[in-house]
Parts: sequence; C-alpha cells; structure tokens
Amino acid sequence: MADAPETIWLQRPCRDPENEWCGETTWCEDKQNDDDYDAVQLSTLHAAKGLEYKHVFLVGVEEGILPHRESLDQTKIEEERRLMYVGITRAQRSLTISHCHKRKRAGEWLFVEPSRFISELVQEDVRYIGKPGAAATTNREAGQARLNALKAAMARSKQERQNGDAG
Repeated sequence: MADAPETIWLQRPCRDPENEWCGETTWCEDKQNDDDYDAVQLSTLHAAKGLEYKHVFLVGVEEGILPHRESLDQTKIEEERRLMYVGITRAQRSLTISHCHKRKRAGEWLFVEPSRFISELVQEDVRYIGKPGAAATTNREAGQARLNALKAAMARSKQERQNGDAG
C-alpha cells in the first residue's frame, strides 16, 4: 500500500430505482458525465466496484458495521475484508477513513471499536487525526486558510460555469 492515498469518504451514485433513497440521487446520475458538475455522490461499497473517484471517504468503519455484525464468522469475514479493499482502492487522490467512539442505536449510546481492518493497513501510510496522543496535522490558522482557498476556488468555478451558460 505504499502508493495508497493518505486519507477516504465513499461517494457514489446509487443505481437502484426501486429504492426511495436512490431515487433522490437520480438527478446526480444524469449529470455525472458532465465535467463541470460538482457534487457529492453516495454509494454502498457493493455499488462502488469498478468505479474510481478523486476523493473517497469511508465513514463508520467500526466493528459491527465493517465488518458487519452478522458477518463475523471466518467464511464471511473475508468478503467484508474485500469490501474494505474495494473502498480503499476507489480513491485516486485522497482517502479518509473515519470511525466514532460511541454511537446511538435504538436510543441507547453504545461504545464501539474501530474496525479490525484499520489495524491491518500499513501503518506508515496512515495519519491519525483526532486520536488521543496523535500529533496535530495543522493549526487553526492553516486550516482556515485552506478552507478559504477552497471556498474561493468553488466561487470561481461557479462563476465560470455561469459565464459559460451566459455565453
């Protein structure tokens, strides 16, 4: 994994028109081939096979979710590991994997553990952010400057698209 991105969020259009949630993403699917279209795309890991994205975020990578709590026997755990691999390898530039320490399920707070798959990654390729004892990766001013630059780039892009539509 030496060439793997440093950080992930998994974003893909859903292709199931029978599912209400997916119906809300249909508009994004129609526009996904438009180079000027800028949107977050959500997907399951199963639907992401064969696709690539500049930035990927895998969210909720915790025991009981990935691997799923019903897939913990030895025969099923390998399929869950392959799904994690699918998510990781969808990223072209950056990969961010996140997990929480506690989550609310059915009105109850549960303390959760990070997925075993995180510890299986080559640790030299992983940067921990927000973990107790982790080195700060950026200060507040640098983070604000990056956010401002991103906002400015998005504003320029929007203006260019509007100018292109007007011309």
